[in-house]
Amino acid sequence: MLPSHVWAAVWGARTHAREKFANRPTADLRIDVVPLLYRQVVGVHPASRD
Repeated sequence: MLPSHVWAAVWGARTHAREKFANRPTADLRIDVVPLLYRQVVGVHPASRD
């Protein structure tokens, strides 16, 4: 079982991706969606602030 904060992060990422790509139903998961989510995570991850 994942901690609640992890579930919240996953749910937030899914919601953001769904909204961001609503007008692009054929967006490629590997080329479009994952890089967007990665950029979001890197922007808030403590290790990226060094």
